[in-house]
Amino acid sequence: MGRTARRRRSHVVIRAAERGGALLLAVAVVAIAALAIGTAFGGLQQETEALRRAETRARLAALGDAGVAAPLARLAGNEHDDGLPAERFGGGEIASRVERRGDGTAVVEVTVSAGGRRAVTRLLVRLDRSGATVLRRLDDGAVTADEGAAAGRRGSRRR
Repeated sequence: MGRTARRRRSHVVIRAAERGGALLLAVAVVAIAALAIGTAFGGLQQETEALRRAETRARLAALGDAGVAAPLARLAGNEHDDGLPAERFGGGEIASRVERRGDGTAVVEVTVSAGGRRAVTRLLVRLDRSGATVLRRLDDGAVTADEGAAAGRRGSRRR
């Protein structure tokens, strides 16, 4: 083999090595870009979920206020009212129940649900001719997962 043939062969080997190095570098750049995009997307997903939870909490709080106001207003006009059946309202559902205790007081239980979450508010209320007066809250205001929504069912869940 002559010198020219050896040079050509070594030149081909060097060019192949350069191409392989360039390909390896391109693969590394694509992998790093994919990791960066995946990390950014994961962060956006977490933030979106946090915003959804905050929106659900705000909706439950607003529904809870409306849910408490409705039976108290009805009791002011009719002290024999038993509460309201479950009904859709403000992007969620509200139901209330009035349990008379026989000593001039009643327990008003309001259940609100929205976004797969449920909150129950229980109030001790004094009933007299002037209306209903809230004496105190009987619960801690905890929000729980709505078993009905989790099972794919629609409707109110009462204790």
